[in-house]
Amino acid sequence: WDVFRLAKRPNVTGVRFDRRPNGFALEGCHDGYLRLPCHATHRRRLVWHESGVLMVRDELFGAQPFKAASYLHLHPDCQVRLSGDAHAVLHLGEEVLHLHFAGPGKARLTESPYYPRFGVSLKRPCLVWEIEGRVLRFGYVLSANGDQRLDLDRGTIATEINHPW
Repeated sequence: WDVFRLAKRPNVTGVRFDRRPNGFALEGCHDGYLRLPCHATHRRRLVWHESGVLMVRDELFGAQPFKAASYLHLHPDCQVRLSGDAHAVLHLGEEVLHLHFAGPGKARLTESPYYPRFGVSLKRPCLVWEIEGRVLRFGYVLSANGDQRLDLDRGTIATEINHPW
């Protein structure tokens, strides 16, 4: 194991998995950014609703203001179109999904490498949410329903069905 040792691993706390009748919730926190100048801790909560709605909320708490970016690496076959600063439409075959970001910040589209097997590198779309501050709260909702919007405290808000955190 000498060659494959990992140094400076983060401490993970507050891990909780809650199975729900309509899906699940998963959350946890880590201190892996404490060694960086921002001295931040990171908490993430994921909620899946079996109606096809995924909610993700991130919170970073820093000792001083800092810049952060959240990367969503997509499959190479996925086609992405940004529609404003906080909405993207994803096409994969016949499937169409909507991703709505929430919180201060701005989305941008870039590319990242994808390695399907040894020695092969492909380009793939990557959505990036950029944010700045000392206490950062942001997230996104991914669903087939383009009407879903994310409220970082209440969950999704739509005209027909709302999903709580």
